[in-house]
Amino acid sequence: NSSFFYPEKGGIQSLIDSFEKNIDKIYKSEEVYRIDIRNKKVYLKSGSYFDYDIIISSLPLKELVSLIKRVPAKVEDAGKKLKCASLIIVNVGFKSQRKIKTQWYYLPDKDYECFRAGFYSAVSPSMAPPRMNSAYVEFSCGNRTQFPKIEKFEEKAVESLKNMGFLSSDNDVLYCKGIPVKYGYVIFDKSYENSVHRIRSYLERYHIYTIGRYGRWEYSAMTDAIMQGKEISAKITKMII
Repeated sequence: NSSFFYPEKGGIQSLIDSFEKNIDKIYKSEEVYRIDIRNKKVYLKSGSYFDYDIIISSLPLKELVSLIKRVPAKVEDAGKKLKCASLIIVNVGFKSQRKIKTQWYYLPDKDYECFRAGFYSAVSPSMAPPRMNSAYVEFSCGNRTQFPKIEKFEEKAVESLKNMGFLSSDNDVLYCKGIPVKYGYVIFDKSYENSVHRIRSYLERYHIYTIGRYGRWEYSAMTDAIMQGKEISAKITKMII
């Protein structure tokens, strides 16, 4: 991406906040534990439920299949075949006399265990105070449900930034926190295309539409997710009218 738009202040959260202003009702801190597609009900772990006519889901496709009550065996099997690479992303805030201008680096080098390092503060100056930088360092962990100790990756992230010449000393680190990400990058194996097609075709018969990188189980960006949301909204509007 040689050029792109990014919020001047507030990070990418400001984009989400702008969408939220136009939505009447949002359930927050809730988790879906079952979807009954025949009776058109969504059950939440809090004990409540709601009826629906149409669902637009950005849940990981694999998770969505597991939530549906009495899903056909072939669809269930297709869901189990979906694979992805899990990640640990370490966010680091550190003191520095110079502002880093390059936004991210790929590191296909055996000397680095991380595969990418980037700088929030290079994207927008508001992402770090004066004379400081904010960075992220990404590690691939295979297809995981359980993660190794995060602390080790935090140490590796700091060492990587030092080896790249962006960080002078451990004493300059003001913040360092690793975040496990179960769903990172979709793996396009031999069963990918048939599995995704089988699942999405089944869901759409029951008026469940999927969007986003994980909802559609693809490689895509935030821009694509927004456009997919607009497209499916237009499609549903025509169906209702």
